[in-house]
Amino acid sequence: MQLITSLAWSTAFRLVGVGSAFLVNVVLARLLSPDSLGQYLIGFSLVMFVAIFMRFGVKQTAMKLAAEARNSGDEDLLNSTVFSLLIYALTATLTVAVFLLAGLADWIFLRFFDSPQLADAKFWFVLWCAFIALAAPVGEALRGLHRPGWGVALDMSAQSTLVLAVTTLLLFSGIQIGLEAILKVWCAVSFSVLLAGFIRLLLLVPLRVSKREGGIRLAYLVHSALPVFTLNVSQYLNANAALWIVGTLLGHSDAALYGVAVRIYNLLALPLVIVDLGLGPHIADYLHRRDFAQLEALLRVSALAAFSLTLVTALVLVFHGEWLLEIAFGSFYSDAYSVLLILVLGNVVNVCTGSCTSVLLLAGEQKLLAMISTLAAFLAISLGFYLVPRFGLAGAGVATVAAVAIANSAIWMGVRKRLGLNTAISFAPK
Repeated sequence: MQLITSLAWSTAFRLVGVGSAFLVNVVLARLLSPDSLGQYLIGFSLVMFVAIFMRFGVKQTAMKLAAEARNSGDEDLLNSTVFSLLIYALTATLTVAVFLLAGLADWIFLRFFDSPQLADAKFWFVLWCAFIALAAPVGEALRGLHRPGWGVALDMSAQSTLVLAVTTLLLFSGIQIGLEAILKVWCAVSFSVLLAGFIRLLLLVPLRVSKREGGIRLAYLVHSALPVFTLNVSQYLNANAALWIVGTLLGHSDAALYGVAVRIYNLLALPLVIVDLGLGPHIADYLHRRDFAQLEALLRVSALAAFSLTLVTALVLVFHGEWLLEIAFGSFYSDAYSVLLILVLGNVVNVCTGSCTSVLLLAGEQKLLAMISTLAAFLAISLGFYLVPRFGLAGAGVATVAAVAIANSAIWMGVRKRLGLNTAISFAPK
């Protein structure tokens, strides 16, 4: 029953969040020109990337360590673990923020993306990055304490929903806004969500740290987070390097085309994301008990469910994707249909491997995951720079799909070899 409840909450919040994130871009396509929308999409992807550096691997580590502390039954250990997570995240966030405001942000925006608008709004960009980064350990700690709804809500779902409400109001009010104003809206909303999540965590875990446990837990956290940080960076590069290459080599308008295709593609990736979020704490529990037989059965059934939903969504996009692009974003964006097809068909294949990444991560195999993902990131970037100048947006799609497919296959084989588990879909799991 607890598993069903976790999946239900995760599904509800994630559906609302992903749907809201998609609709935010639909609204912004009407408030901004293609050139400005392209800069916004590049800026949004950079916010998520910088947030990875700010939390320095603490997102997945927070859920794992909070779940382990909860399973130990030691209240003092749980309190000190959560305290160390937050101190660690705050320190890393402030360090990266200082570098960005000292000139790094200007250099990135002007040197690579030719975007004076983003450079002028760098303060709000950094503030937005910080709020998103700090929400991660709060949300993942709550998820590790079997509060999946809060975990998903803080993982951009609540933020996207509130931003959708604000931007929709602006659209129907006929108020014209620019890129900097949109960043300010994101900052205000992200701070509000972070504050709500922090208060909820305080009600569950009084934040005190013992001298005996605090330093040890922080040292262990740094050791655990480093390979996860490497993994996060490489995985994000796999998914977003193509957008940046398009923005650099082809221009902001082409970045807008590729960006909206990726936003629709994210809807296709939703089923497996929901399964991973709901199963995370239970995978950790099964691994803790070393109940591999039940874990494999659960993983293969969930993979089949995710694949079935993905296939249905893919068919809709294959036959009606061009119409959906035009209706949602405008006639200009129907040109993104070809790259959308490439992304859609590639993801249908990738989802067959199931939740292999989550299993390997929660089993403590961060180094193997980091190595695989780093190699895949180099492949994605290399293919992007080779294919985009030759084939345009289609080349960007092929580079992304190829890198992700190779990475997923290698991770799936890693789970088979290290744990003896098969996470792939099965029509008759034991």
